[in-house]
Amino acid sequence: MKRYTLLALVAAVVMFPGMARADISNMDIGGDLMLLFFASDNTGDFSDDASGLGDETDFLRTEAHLWFQADLEDNVMVRISLEADRDMESIENENAFDDGNFSDLDVFLEEAFVSIANVYDTPLSVKMGRMFINFGDNPKADNFNRFWGSSMWFGDGNAMSPIDISQIGTWEIDPFDAILLEYDMDSAVIDAFYAQAVDDPFETNADLSTWGINASYIGLEGHQFDAYFAYTNADYTELNGGDIDHYLIGLRAAGDILPEQLSYKAEVSYGLGELENSAGFIPGFGDVICTTPGDDDGDIEGLAVEAGLNYHPDMAYKPEIGFIYTWLQGDEDNVPGAQDEDFEGAYLPFEGKVYGEIANSFIFTNAHIFHITTGVDFNEQWGLDADWYYFLMDQDEDIVQPDLAGRGWGVAEDDDLGFEVDVQLNYAFNESVATFVGGGVFWPGDAIEGMSATREDDEAYFIRTGVKVAF
Repeated sequence: MKRYTLLALVAAVVMFPGMARADISNMDIGGDLMLLFFASDNTGDFSDDASGLGDETDFLRTEAHLWFQADLEDNVMVRISLEADRDMESIENENAFDDGNFSDLDVFLEEAFVSIANVYDTPLSVKMGRMFINFGDNPKADNFNRFWGSSMWFGDGNAMSPIDISQIGTWEIDPFDAILLEYDMDSAVIDAFYAQAVDDPFETNADLSTWGINASYIGLEGHQFDAYFAYTNADYTELNGGDIDHYLIGLRAAGDILPEQLSYKAEVSYGLGELENSAGFIPGFGDVICTTPGDDDGDIEGLAVEAGLNYHPDMAYKPEIGFIYTWLQGDEDNVPGAQDEDFEGAYLPFEGKVYGEIANSFIFTNAHIFHITTGVDFNEQWGLDADWYYFLMDQDEDIVQPDLAGRGWGVAEDDDLGFEVDVQLNYAFNESVATFVGGGVFWPGDAIEGMSATREDDEAYFIRTGVKVAF
């Protein structure tokens, strides 16, 4: 746990001395276990050529979660949750991203926080420790927020992980080490927080921290309006980079146009800041902006915009269809050796979005994303979800498209990145046991063929099936 969070917990014990020995009024224990088979090919370099990365892989995977939650006196709650994974090192595969940095069995601390509600009978609540934080869109919500995926501005404590879907077989959201203050006034909620990125094996998020505030107005029935501000500092000196001071300002609105039928979402984020001690930006490994060392200071400035509609009539089979458009501004001058010290593009260091399960590792800036999502429940047990994505580069002339996986892109001369289709069929045996089978295909566009080191544009695909038991 980061030092700031630890100090806050000590301060909390001093402020609320009875908490350390409070009686337990209720204790809950739960968790889940997932058994997964996964296979994929070409997700690393979009090439069937034997001289490529050799990224064909298939494996069995076990993932387990276990959580404990205790309700204490005086509105105090403590929660601890663990995740256990069998990681890629213990699996026979040809995956180019298995570099030996993972153990055979990883046990990860997901949550360890204390929550104090209505401090001294006020609307103020305090939450401290390791926790999940999501502002804006929330796929676990019961209302209109669930239709847009995870948050575009703040939802993932390690937004660069995984750098390729074949690393783990499923996507994940990581927690934060954080201090969160929430002031709930019924029609409005104000959250102020300090959050530190979780550690990762590649240390790309080392010393990545943020101070932020999110204000939500919910006084108009069926709608939510958000405004947010965050200051983020990133120190990449250990990665031959510089310091980034970044400010993010945003507005968001979501709600129902037709109650229980048609929902909307619109959001705009504007980022600005500066980079110290750098010769220029190289968008590259990690969902961050890495830099080359130098003596110059550069400026950061860029926009991210998202808007969508979702139609979900209250009828048999619960059909749903939605369209989401996302624009991530791209830097028009990012070719190594020719770039200046400025970066004029979208930079969202804690976004939790997934833009195509295969394509996501190189779609975090410089892109137009067109997304159609559909779903249907055939009955209480069977359901089908499908997503279609089309990707265009925002800047396409003499541009190196940013890439999380280090695929060695060349210079683009076309804006067509390609499109992807992801489908999953779900079956619930009962409320505790469910199974699924699905997969996806990414068809590279002309830009991929022109940029890739292999000059190939073969289809990439993945398939997965498994069973999940919740208890």
